[in-house]
Amino acid sequence: MTISHRKHGPLIFLVAPVLPGSTLEEADLAREAYRFAGLPHSGQASLAATIATGVWPESHGVVSRLQPHPDRLGYEIVRPDRATGGTTWSQAVGSGRIVGLCNWPHESMLAAEGDGRLDRIGMAAIAGLSGEVGGVLPPDSFAPSSMSVVLRESARPQQSDTVFAGLELLADRGPDLLMGWLPESSAGTTERLEGIEGIRARLSDAASREATVLILEQPAVADSIFQQCRGGPSPRLLVIGPQTLPISGRPRVDSLHGILGALLETEGAAPRVEPIPRVAGEGRLDGAGVSVQTRLSSFDLKQFEHTRSREIGASLMARGRHAEAEAWLVGSLQTQHGVIDAPVVGVLVALLRRRQGVDAATRLLASVQGRIPEAIADGLFAFLDARLVDLDASGHLPGLSRLGPFVMQTLLIDLHRRGLLKKGGPWNSNSPDGPGSSSTPEA
Repeated sequence: MTISHRKHGPLIFLVAPVLPGSTLEEADLAREAYRFAGLPHSGQASLAATIATGVWPESHGVVSRLQPHPDRLGYEIVRPDRATGGTTWSQAVGSGRIVGLCNWPHESMLAAEGDGRLDRIGMAAIAGLSGEVGGVLPPDSFAPSSMSVVLRESARPQQSDTVFAGLELLADRGPDLLMGWLPESSAGTTERLEGIEGIRARLSDAASREATVLILEQPAVADSIFQQCRGGPSPRLLVIGPQTLPISGRPRVDSLHGILGALLETEGAAPRVEPIPRVAGEGRLDGAGVSVQTRLSSFDLKQFEHTRSREIGASLMARGRHAEAEAWLVGSLQTQHGVIDAPVVGVLVALLRRRQGVDAATRLLASVQGRIPEAIADGLFAFLDARLVDLDASGHLPGLSRLGPFVMQTLLIDLHRRGLLKKGGPWNSNSPDGPGSSSTPEA
């Protein structure tokens, strides 16, 4: 039997979607509320990997839910532990803690080695019990498997209700840390908090110590950074329970890994999980008799690398790491099919103008001018025109808007810093036809 030695009570960490119209005033049960910096991520899996590992996509490598399998025979669920060597739960289990994990977006991540224990209910199990795939429970979607019998009896039609049933089951097992990912629900803020308070009470009873709940309310994230706004809606962290969090200022989501480690008293512990070893390339496949026809093609692999490079480059750009962003973005300027990625061009034009000057940005744009839509090229040339001879918001904005919200806001931020969004400027932010008709970007 695993025995945990901790001074403080157990923790519950939940990621929950922001409910429409919810405000801090509605969170009556929350003792504290912290605003986090709003930074874009490439979808749910990328955000989950950053929270669990404490590092950003350029380190954990997750920009989509699937990645090519090392055997090149297909795709697999992303495994950020391959790059980082550990997660919040592997560090906790390696330090002798008991962890419960429910509906986390990396259900293929297996238990870490150590003196602790990891109880797990995977996303695939939640989907199956909710009837979305005919009640099928994939192998290894529960750990231990005996929990499946209990959860089958308490499964409910709504996925959110099944997740709460899973969290209740894991709470009754008395973990030191209970982590879960809540899906969208029709419940209001107060109703959701009351349900979470019920889980906190169950865990407090099971552990004979009062539990503390941390709820990260996270705005919805698109599948690509390029479909999100820079500096979008801010996440907020609600705290229910006695523990005090080591938070100052306006942190980012990558800090949650360290915050949980400090509260669990495992911060700085060496992870006791071995990353899956890399396998050899074409020679190993040839030696194993794997035919070329059954392997993922080089085009598929290059497309995945292109997608990862552009997403990581945009992530670095959003966090102000411009020199590193430039290297990733230049590498993703052209796809393996020779197609120029117009949104990447837009970000690079703004980046080069700021770092190396108008001439460098103009040279890049001129080199791809005939390979991107004319309206986009004209708009970017107007954006770069220091004399503003041809700058026309009503004429160029429709073309530039095709680049997506991330690129548009990147350009608007640059224009704002150059003083071109002020009243009376050529791209007047107060004009009904100008870019400021929606919102003015932050500097």
